[in-house]
Amino acid sequence: MTDHGRDLGVDLYELHRLATRDLPEVAEQYDIAFLGLLNASANPQFFARPEIFGGEHGTLFRPWAELCADIRGCVSQSAARLRETAAVLMMAVDAYAGADDEARDELVRLQMTMGGCS
Repeated sequence: MTDHGRDLGVDLYELHRLATRDLPEVAEQYDIAFLGLLNASANPQFFARPEIFGGEHGTLFRPWAELCADIRGCVSQSAARLRETAAVLMMAVDAYAGADDEARDELVRLQMTMGGCS
């Protein structure tokens, strides 16, 4: 990353795009996966078995539910971390743009010509 001027503005634009578009899009995919895991584990009737085969939900439901809960926790935490990273990147973009007028001007120019990221 260049430390000043127009080149820094280009780098800030890339970071801004990462923070406002790319990371939130990935976090959204984790949210979708989380909902899929909720649907996969929410209905114990998928595991319904006659009593002779292990009880009302069979022997596999409890381990499956525990595994889904663990994975949901990881997926949810990953989405949260992606959003936190995006917020910190935006703090960095704002700090650098605030300290270098030429970099800020290039960032704004790129946002206007290439498209704002948020």
